[in-house]
Amino acid sequence: MLVSLDTFKKYRYSDIRKGRIEVTKYDYDRTQYSEKQVTEKMKLDRLKYLSLFVAETPEEIEQLIRIFPDLESVRLDINEYLERPKEVLNMFSEALRILDRNTAELMVDRMKDETDELKVQKGKLEAQNGELEAQNGKLEALNGELEAQNEALKSSFKEKDAAIEAKDAEIERLKKLLEEQNK
Repeated sequence: MLVSLDTFKKYRYSDIRKGRIEVTKYDYDRTQYSEKQVTEKMKLDRLKYLSLFVAETPEEIEQLIRIFPDLESVRLDINEYLERPKEVLNMFSEALRILDRNTAELMVDRMKDETDELKVQKGKLEAQNGELEAQNGKLEALNGELEAQNEALKSSFKEKDAAIEAKDAEIERLKKLLEEQNK
């Protein structure tokens, strides 16, 4: 369960300073974590470190150390860092350097993944393009055949039109001949 430090300080910290460190039903969210996932030590550690985070004075820290003796090592580490701030800065600088390197490596890995994905997409698109070009070739061949058939039909129509005109002319001639005979 996530809890703000202000909320913890307001509602639970005073109990812990009085030595009441037994885990209550409010100390973690049973709807998010099962009993198997969260041990009693984990619950107690959560109380211990939240208490340390909200402590404001050295006296409060001393009081917490009496309640949680293993916080003594944390206090000693903090005191050591206070005595040697250059070491803390070096540690911080090293951590930032590692973070920068890891960030750069992560970015490179992501770019490689993106590049690989783009290569796969390019391959698929090239395959689709090849298929479309093949279909286009078939359609162009079919178009050529249809145009040839169209030209043949046009030629056939011209021949038939010429034959019809010849027949019409013959009919006209015969009509005139018939009219002359009927006169």
